[in-house]
Amino acid sequence: YKEALAYYQKALALDRELKMEGKIAVRLNNIGLIQLLNKKPKEALRNFKKALAAFQRIGKKWDISLVLRNIGDAYRDLKDYEQARDFYLKAVKMKEALRLTATGVVRREYLASEIATYRSLVLAYLYLGIYDKAFDTAELASSKYLLEQMEKRFEGKSFYYDGIKSY
Repeated sequence: YKEALAYYQKALALDRELKMEGKIAVRLNNIGLIQLLNKKPKEALRNFKKALAAFQRIGKKWDISLVLRNIGDAYRDLKDYEQARDFYLKAVKMKEALRLTATGVVRREYLASEIATYRSLVLAYLYLGIYDKAFDTAELASSKYLLEQMEKRFEGKSFYYDGIKSY
């Protein structure tokens, strides 16, 4: 991690010199991930928030959703489960909006990322002792996954059970 961090910091310096805001945001996010892995969640949080602000300025919604989840992870590591939950919820909401506008393989890839965020959200609810929300969230993620898989399998064909979409 130490070597990777040094390379990211060098790349960040170059990106800043070239005023490449998108690349700066990516580097800040990656530095934050390494800091999180090194058990430095406060430092990671600072870099994630800077990355988030940069991605918001340039309007990169997918990257925003990823950084929102990373911020949630930093708060989780800081044992601030309410903040973690709030950022996971923001990430899920954004990922779902993106997923619903996508088709085919891209739609399923969005769902895979969304499911991972749902898992983190379930854990936050469990840490907070909100067990009914943890269960409901797990069920929601499972039902979305089931529906995506059925749509993939039965592309262009009608479902055996007409109510599956409403489920």
